[in-house]
Formats: sequence, structure tokens, C-alpha cells
Amino acid sequence: MRLEREANKLAEAFLRNFLGKFRYRLFSLKDVKKTKWWSSFYKAASFFSEEEEWDPYGYVVFIFDIESNPYPFMLVNKKNWIAYTEHVRTRTKDDSTIALSLLNTYNEVKDWSRKNKYENISVGDFFSNPSNYLFLKRGKFSPYFLSISKSFMGMYNSLTEEEKNNIISEEDLMIKRRTVLNNKKISYKLAEVLGEEFIGFY
Repeated sequence: MRLEREANKLAEAFLRNFLGKFRYRLFSLKDVKKTKWWSSFYKAASFFSEEEEWDPYGYVVFIFDIESNPYPFMLVNKKNWIAYTEHVRTRTKDDSTIALSLLNTYNEVKDWSRKNKYENISVGDFFSNPSNYLFLKRGKFSPYFLSISKSFMGMYNSLTEEEKNNIISEEDLMIKRRTVLNNKKISYKLAEVLGEEFIGFY
């Protein structure tokens, strides 16, 4: 009974947001249990409704924020749920926690670039430098910065799965990037400071 109630809350929130975005009904609340979408709402409720961060409406709004064409089955995706919980946790923290993490790594890259006589900040050369690469594997640098750096992601995508996981998993990078991009104030500032180096999309 409890799961049905939580699944109904998801369905109601989803329909409301879907109508607001697309101006037509994907289903009717009256007979949602007879549609192919019901299993997604019910599964999502059974998977996540006992978690501390559970908020049917908040979770649906998050999905609509990160997906251009949202559908109910996306609510069941564990990666989406993890990204949502990360979003909830960082939203309740002071934004300065993320900003300070980003700033520390940015300043390290900038200082290294200046010492090595680069005209501009050189993120790619910084991370490919053997000493810095060693620190990278030790988790020294901000995962938020890594997630939005075009140069880092170019290098990261050329690595083997084992090498990637020694630094940070693809799932963690996705979560960190969503967290940064969902913070409009921080993402606008990064776009201004980093220019083309900033990955401003999911």
C-alpha cells in the first residue's frame, strides 16, 4: 500500500511537469496503473522510497532538469538517483564547499602554467605532466574541476578502464558534472573563467 502511494505521488508529479513542458498528457492519472508507465513509477518507489533523500516531486523535477526528453523509465535508473542524491546533499551544503574545491585546483593549474612559462593556463599539459598525473591518481585534485575540464576529459577518454578507475569512475564524473551544472552561479562563473575549457553540458 505504501509503495502504491509513493508511486502515485511520482506519477502525479511526472504528469504535472510533463504537461507544463510539452502541453499534452502522456497518460491519465485515473488509469495510470493500466499503462506501461506504471511499472516505472512502482519500481522507482520500491527501489528508492526508503532512502533518506526520497522526495517524489523533487526527484521528478530533477529528472526534467537534466533530461531534454524525460520519460518515466528514467526514474528507475540508479545513476539518475545517485545524481539526484548528490544534488540534494550539495544543495543543503554551503555552495562555498564546491566553489573552494574548484578554486583550489584552478589555482594550482594556473600557478603551474605560469611557472612553466605558458602564456595562458594549460590544463591539458598540467594533467599530462608525470608528477601531476601521479597526484591525480592519488585524488589530490577537485573531482568537480575534473568533471568540467575539456582537456582532462580528452585525456581521460584515452585511458583504459583500469586507468580511469584508478583516477575516478565515469559514474562519479557524471555526478560531479551534474552537481556543478545544476549550480547556475558556479557554472556561469566557470564558463566565464575557463572559456572553451569548460564543458557546459551533460
